[in-house]
Amino acid sequence: MKDKDLILEMLESAKSLLQAAKDVVDNSEQGTVKEDASFRQVEHPAPKKKRGRPPKKKPKPKPKDDFTVDKASTSRTPEFTHNKFEEMMSLDIDKPEGYDKIDDSGPRSPRARNDYSPVKMTCEECNKVFSVNPVFKKDNYVCDRCVGKKFGR
Repeated sequence: MKDKDLILEMLESAKSLLQAAKDVVDNSEQGTVKEDASFRQVEHPAPKKKRGRPPKKKPKPKPKDDFTVDKASTSRTPEFTHNKFEEMMSLDIDKPEGYDKIDDSGPRSPRARNDYSPVKMTCEECNKVFSVNPVFKKDNYVCDRCVGKKFGR
């Protein structure tokens, strides 16, 4: 018996809590409420249209179209200043020790890298042979024309 009484008491308290929640929701909503058997639908009122004239916009300043120069304002006369970099030429700021003792009269070292020679590559798409820079040498070479076809050029 105690179990049934406890369950009934809990059911009544749940119903009262539900009713209190519905009252809070109804009071907080500004629209009207329609209740169907399956769900609740809230209809909000249409926004009120503002009456009257729209606020006036401030006029933008118009640019001057004449592009004339006032002759009343005279330009300044240029002042001569001497070149300060000429004085700095005599300073040994960035020169390391022994700079003046280096002898550049000896023979130059021989060129160590090989001459440029293009590589012959066959295009994977059109099977034509092209001579290309060795930088572009790879297993699956595709020529510029075939690459352009792939990307819609």
